[in-house]
Amino acid sequence: MRFPLTLLVASTLAMGSIGIATAAPIEGCYVQTHDISVRGDTPTAPDELASVVDHFGIRGDSDSTYEFDLLVVGDYGHVCQATGRLETTRKEKREVLTLLQDEDAEAMRERGAPLCKLTVEGKARTIDIHANEACNDQFACGVRAGIHDRSFRRSGTAPKKSKPPCFQSS
Repeated sequence: MRFPLTLLVASTLAMGSIGIATAAPIEGCYVQTHDISVRGDTPTAPDELASVVDHFGIRGDSDSTYEFDLLVVGDYGHVCQATGRLETTRKEKREVLTLLQDEDAEAMRERGAPLCKLTVEGKARTIDIHANEACNDQFACGVRAGIHDRSFRRSGTAPKKSKPPCFQSS
């Protein structure tokens, strides 16, 4: 019995994991509360903290593409809202979602501006969003509300009892 078990373990290690999903489906509306600085009531009053909610919504629109809605609020109420479509790609044995270029991106390319490179990766506990500096330009982000690298906890989904903040404009 010892030899067959050793052989099974060795063959599994040689072939890698078989048929095990690494993360749950990514679709949903994820929210994250944090504090931002806001100006005091008078010009001489100190800045105050206010609680705001960022959100990231993602939903499938075909077998290999997704629609997304990302809203980030930064200090002094600067806002960045990015919307668009993502396609499924492979990156080093992982499945990631990458931004599909639209007509805005084509116009930027014609002007010689750098293109937004945005990826979304679903991990076991988080949804990680990575974006280069060009994404802030493409989505007209405020100075203090960039979408560089963001992470939303999978457990941070919008409450079921209220209307989720994601996809409000669609």
